[in-house]
Amino acid sequence: DVPKGKAFLVLEGSEHFAIRLNGKKIPAKKAGWYLDHSMHKIALPRLKVGKNTLVLSCSYTDEMQVEDCFIIGDFGVCASTRAITTSSFG
Repeated sequence: DVPKGKAFLVLEGSEHFAIRLNGKKIPAKKAGWYLDHSMHKIALPRLKVGKNTLVLSCSYTDEMQVEDCFIIGDFGVCASTRAITTSSFG
């Protein structure tokens, strides 16, 4: 399965990164924020069935702090099977 709705990359300092999904350049255009104003949401194109490869690259400087990044959307991932689920919970 793939998420039916939009998926976003959440990344701090997105302007410092080149982003590629499945070999295609993704513009680091901010589409809002998530949890913290410094955590930028970047819209991703529709994910494909099977393996998707996300590559982030930057010219690291001492002033940068490399933080965690996330992929968010209206979906979940089963921890035991790694399958994507879009079912409602609760």
